[in-house]
Amino acid sequence: MQQNEEKIFSARQKIRQLRLVSSILHLGLLLVVAFIGFATLPNWGVKQNFSQDSQIELRTDRQLLLESLDRIARYQYYYKELYGKYTREIPRLHLPSNLTLGTWETVRRKYEISVLELQGNRFLLLATGIRNGDRIIVDQSFRVSANFVLPSPAKGYLLEEADRLIQSKNKGLNPVSGVVSGFWELESPAENGDSWVAVGAKNPVAGVRRYEEIVKVNIFDLVSDKLNAAMSESKESKRILASVSKSALLSEDEKEVLTIGDVQEWLLAARQAQHVYRREKGDFAKKWEELDSVSNFDFTGKIAKAKNIRVLPIELIPQPSSYRLIVEGTSGDLMGEQFIMDENGSMRQVRYTEALIQQLQETTNVLENTLKFQINPVKERGKDQKLP
Repeated sequence: MQQNEEKIFSARQKIRQLRLVSSILHLGLLLVVAFIGFATLPNWGVKQNFSQDSQIELRTDRQLLLESLDRIARYQYYYKELYGKYTREIPRLHLPSNLTLGTWETVRRKYEISVLELQGNRFLLLATGIRNGDRIIVDQSFRVSANFVLPSPAKGYLLEEADRLIQSKNKGLNPVSGVVSGFWELESPAENGDSWVAVGAKNPVAGVRRYEEIVKVNIFDLVSDKLNAAMSESKESKRILASVSKSALLSEDEKEVLTIGDVQEWLLAARQAQHVYRREKGDFAKKWEELDSVSNFDFTGKIAKAKNIRVLPIELIPQPSSYRLIVEGTSGDLMGEQFIMDENGSMRQVRYTEALIQQLQETTNVLENTLKFQINPVKERGKDQKLP
């Protein structure tokens, strides 16, 4: 009997010991799990934040890509209007370096853009991601197909698009539609007075009313727009001043000496930029620096760096609306030469003397027509002729 009780007591003691060991193991396991959880939680948060940042960056890249393809497709139309055909070489379009969300250099680092197909009335633009599998195609009708969900264009670019449409319409031109033009609906002056109005049809500009200048639906958008415009103008002014200042510091030996071929290339590029400016803004540019906003030729910088030419201000001809571009040679082989380019692409090269004679004749004609008197040329007096 006593032996049985000892055995029962021994068994109970072993059970207590096993329970104690089990509790200790369980508590240790909980501590290990808690330690692992606390150790990995911060990294998980970093990964989540990194993933969100990557998504935002990818969205911005795709918005920038969409803007780039829109501009290329429009500039293809302008190129054909000028030269009668599309081009396979995108650099020939002289696209501006700065975009709404970034620069062309940013686009080139992340996407390869090429003309996949080119025919008389048809072209296909293809963009493929360098670091991702993005693939997008745009055709001559601005139809877009992509292997990803297209993001809404940036609001800033959509506002620029509205201004482009309104300015062209107000000048009696038919604007090229573009990839993102479906975000706006145009109301005619008959409905609103003196100006066309762009009304936002889709987010992020749904309900926004845009006139030619600065008109928004509420004061917050108005202030935001003014700030954006001021910042853009400030950046452009600083860029021009920096370019001119940098060039002014160059010595005469460091400045560029242009040949006849360089001047001809300059004027042809300026004619192309003037055509694009009119299609985008509704009027011809009045200043050379305005052409830099629609092209990458950097007229402002080249004017400051040129050593042997003088570039005259752009001469606008009101009726019919046209212009003349004039470059004069000041030294070397170009000394005494004047190069003139008009809207039709005809280039003339004349001597200063001929140009001066023509200007004097035009001035004489103006005086005769205005003051109703005749200017007679002075005749040479003979040896025997005396003064009265």
